Amino acid sequence: MDDGFANHLLHALNGGFGIATFIIMPLLPVYYKPDVKFPKHFGLFYLLTIPAVLTIPLVSFIATVYYFIADTQTNHFFWSLRLVSAYCSNVLQFSIFFMCIDRTLATIFISSYEKVGNKVIVGLFFAIITYTASYFAWLPMYYETATMTLLYLIVISFRSITVIIVFILFYLNRRLNHQVKYNSTLSARYQIIENIKILRVLEPHILLNCFVAPLGAIASLFRDYVPQIHPFPLYYISINFGIFIAYVIAIRRCYLRHKKAKTTIKDVGHPEKLVNGIVFQTEVSVVRNVMGKTVPARLDVNNYFNELKQQWG
Repeated sequence: MDDGFANHLLHALNGGFGIATFIIMPLLPVYYKPDVKFPKHFGLFYLLTIPAVLTIPLVSFIATVYYFIADTQTNHFFWSLRLVSAYCSNVLQFSIFFMCIDRTLATIFISSYEKVGNKVIVGLFFAIITYTASYFAWLPMYYETATMTLLYLIVISFRSITVIIVFILFYLNRRLNHQVKYNSTLSARYQIIENIKILRVLEPHILLNCFVAPLGAIASLFRDYVPQIHPFPLYYISINFGIFIAYVIAIRRCYLRHKKAKTTIKDVGHPEKLVNGIVFQTEVSVVRNVMGKTVPARLDVNNYFNELKQQWG
């Protein structure tokens, strides 16, 4: 494989994953309904970072189209695209980190965190520090005051720290869920359950961002052995691929959960029971607890109220 073909292939893959991700992301509000209601500040923080995350695949696609039209990767326009992508990828990285920090605070202040005063201000605060931290991390690349190898090593280290925090948070909240099951306040129980559910929702995004996205940076560390390979598509292929797969997994999880929620299991040979002259359906709806495990429930909400209405009638 010659170097020209290698660059063509890398740009084509990067642009392909970029446009696929850009198309699937706007579909999320329609097809993706997580099983947890995000706290107001957390949801606001998430929404404020989406434009930057959406810019990454868009710029990758534009860069691919421009590369095949102009057949260059070295002019001012292409360099501008690299700078925009670098800043937005920093936003993605720092947003996941500060989401973990938010859940860390919710774990430490387990009984009082949900009572934080103005949640809009908290969400704006997390968004501001995310964009600010991303800007300062972007400056060395803009002014070329640090080598790309050093920047790649910092990216890999930072993502490693993030995934360690996530595993610790998941372990602590699962442990707390068992310890305070019967001897805690309602606020504490609610916060633990919320922490676990949010971590489960964010799990594919965090793990893929921390394990798949850095593959481009790791490969770029060995670019000296193949200096003709351009670092831009090599670096952003893994980022776009990670974002795309994370959203596919999220939508698939949501689809399977809703499919299972509609499934009912009927008692064999006893489809109905007669109690005090009232016919009760014995359907078993699939219900999942906070750990995602299936728990049988005799009646769903609609059946419960219908039968309650029968009794009072």
